[in-house]
Amino acid sequence: MSKSPSLKKQAKAIFIGRFIGTFFQFLIPAIIVRLISQEDFGIFRQFQLLGATLVGVLGMGYNSSLFYFYPISNFVGKQKIIQQTQLLFSINLLLFLIIFYFYGDQILIFLNFKEFLDLKLYLLFYIAFMLLSSGIDVIFTLEKNLILNKIYPPIDRILRFLIFLISLAIYPDIKGPIYALLFYAFIRLVFYIFHTWSYLKKHFKLDLILLRKQLIYTFPFGIAIILNMISLKFDKFFINQYITPKEFGVYSIAFLGIPILGQFFQSIHNVVVPQISIFINENKTNLATELWKKTVDKTSSVTIPAVFLFWLLANEIITILYTIDYIEAANYYRIFIFSFLISMFSYNLIL
Repeated sequence: MSKSPSLKKQAKAIFIGRFIGTFFQFLIPAIIVRLISQEDFGIFRQFQLLGATLVGVLGMGYNSSLFYFYPISNFVGKQKIIQQTQLLFSINLLLFLIIFYFYGDQILIFLNFKEFLDLKLYLLFYIAFMLLSSGIDVIFTLEKNLILNKIYPPIDRILRFLIFLISLAIYPDIKGPIYALLFYAFIRLVFYIFHTWSYLKKHFKLDLILLRKQLIYTFPFGIAIILNMISLKFDKFFINQYITPKEFGVYSIAFLGIPILGQFFQSIHNVVVPQISIFINENKTNLATELWKKTVDKTSSVTIPAVFLFWLLANEIITILYTIDYIEAANYYRIFIFSFLISMFSYNLIL
């Protein structure tokens, strides 16, 4: 029986893949701002904001149950948890589509996304594709597939980058990046179905006992995710009520983050969460606590110097990535990056 790779090797594999992929991810907005107007860029950022928020809320933390139940289940159990997670996503999506069918226009007007009245069909497809494929990174991590963890993120970002280039070349206006997002989300869903087909193709039979456990486990995560979405994005939705799409585009750049640091956090957390779940399941609370402390030590050693470096270089970073037209975002960016000093404590692992 082959030995499972260590947590360090798993985290390293994920980080390498995400490191390469992030380079291409940062190229996308750098190209978009040079090909479309500031107003169209603002509408595009509004589209991303609303789409990502709804995907997160509709996901209700269901993927968190995979981190807990998948490592301690046999193949049949893994099959059931993946199938039922997709079922829960589908139910939430169906309820959302029904609500949006009757009240979609009113919701968009209330949130001051009037420009979306002609783009709402694209928004719905994007949300559906992204929600139903949201478990893709989790599955790779839980399978402990070091090769896929290394090659998928860069291939995913390169593919997205190429899709944006082609789409913007054909449609040099707001529809260019919107079509690119939609096509990328569709390909992502197809790949997710292909990769998990060995689980999904089996005869589906609802396991009510497991479903109950899954819902009980994910309920606090779902509430936490919704509260997190409100706290992180309330300002954007609130400010959007009083500014133009052009001004929103400038404001949104402030949340650029620190390149690589987010991927660094996620690479570590993705492999630590399943192990903490195993420790808790075995009543080894002391080992879970010790692993959390080691995680904080590693993240803080990188976060603190990175925050102060990017604070000093904010003007240059914004100018290089987004041109001098977006320099007003630099001071907002300086304020935002200090939030990483809180993130380094890995507070999300406590749940």
